[in-house]
Amino acid sequence: LARLDPATAMLADAMGQRRPVWLWLVLHLHLAAMSAAPQPSPGATPLPASLLNRLHRWIGTLRQDVERAQQHGAGFWAALLGVEAAAAADGEHDLVVAAHKLAVDLLDRPGRGGALHPQQPEESLDGWIFAELIGLHALADLAAIADPTRRARYTQRLIEAAGYHLEFTQPDNVTTHPWGALAFALDPAAWTLAEQQLHDTTLGIGNSPGFPATAALAPALLLADIAHFGRAHLAGLSRPQHAPHDAGEARHG
Repeated sequence: LARLDPATAMLADAMGQRRPVWLWLVLHLHLAAMSAAPQPSPGATPLPASLLNRLHRWIGTLRQDVERAQQHGAGFWAALLGVEAAAAADGEHDLVVAAHKLAVDLLDRPGRGGALHPQQPEESLDGWIFAELIGLHALADLAAIADPTRRARYTQRLIEAAGYHLEFTQPDNVTTHPWGALAFALDPAAWTLAEQQLHDTTLGIGNSPGFPATAALAPALLLADIAHFGRAHLAGLSRPQHAPHDAGEARHG
């Protein structure tokens, strides 16, 4: 995984769909597990410097081209991976600062009515909503590991975006994967959307003819991710790694 470039590489799911977000998700799960470990396991391989460098370059590129950062939810995923990689590497403060600046750049450019991203003229509605959902997923996880000040701002933005989708997004525009369900669960007013996501996921796993058994893996990983970071939101398990004035990265409890 460390040899793959998150800015360009894609993985395919069990149905053969190649999307960049599958690589981002796998990297995220690995980094989250590394940061959650109370101490490195004996013989564990340290996080490669090459991955840290690639993440730093990716974040820098997206900060220079915010419209590109809005595509496929890339910006919020780059920010999340940057903060997590820095935590797993026990430092890399510059990477953390750059990651949070990218997230703020995106927060300052919302879509219509409070949506997370503007919809580009060439984007289909379904494609744009998918980018919204995976962006919400990354931002919800980023909020869970941010310092309290950033967490409050990120959470407020999540609630605004959830309100937009509660009003305008139809059930047939979302997927059978629970992308973004945690963002909807953070606002009691949007719980019906979170419930719909979970219901659709339950129906989609194993109930479609021709689906291989491995098709349930991605939804299961997403549900586990939602449960883990949901607990962090509810219990306040995030702990800043640096002094309050430059905090924003945390290990998951």
